Amino acid sequence: MLTESLQIISFKNLIDMGCGTGQLLIELAHLKSDAHFIGIDSDEQKLNEARHRVQEAMIASRVTLLAKDCTQTSLPAHSADVAIFRNVLHLFFFSFF
Repeated sequence: MLTESLQIISFKNLIDMGCGTGQLLIELAHLKSDAHFIGIDSDEQKLNEARHRVQEAMIASRVTLLAKDCTQTSLPAHSADVAIFRNVLHLFFFSFF
């Protein structure tokens, strides 16, 4: 459902916070060939798998993967038209307690 919704939205840059192994980034990159994607995850092992999968999908020129905490990305303001927090909201919730 998320993928279908993003197909109809016009965007040039998308950030996936907590991108994990990059599955969503790869799906979207195939659907939006004119967009650039930034995947952020603090789990280096998952990011290594994402790098491998992005290379295999031949979309590395349009995908940037960063090993960062989602709350401290150092990205400049307005880096993206769309930001997705699909797999990280539970981390924010529990960090307050």
